Amino acid sequence: MIASLIDEYVEEFVICSECNRPDTHLTKSDRTLMLKCDACGAHRPIKKRLAKKEVARNSLEEGETYEVHIEAVGRRGDGIAKIGKYSLFVPGTQKGDVVNVKVKKISGTLAFTERLNPR
Repeated sequence: MIASLIDEYVEEFVICSECNRPDTHLTKSDRTLMLKCDACGAHRPIKKRLAKKEVARNSLEEGETYEVHIEAVGRRGDGIAKIGKYSLFVPGTQKGDVVNVKVKKISGTLAFTERLNPR
């Protein structure tokens, strides 16, 4: 994750978008931060990017199927798996099982599922 953040920073604040060289420097023109390339003479404004949410990796959608590893068993006997920030409750499973589940309902960071491949 740190490596990807460094790559994004270098792409935005160091590498020239025209010649792809790191021979650049930052200057301010009026109130706009500019990246100027010493190698090719190109210049462009720096966009201040908003923090990206980790949507793709940590998101669940109702109706979608996922393969999960049951890490624990809850008080009511349901298996508990984790995907990102979500805790998934899988009925009819035991600790250590690897099963395919379909998400029926998401409530905050809890997801209720049904098992697709009963053994």
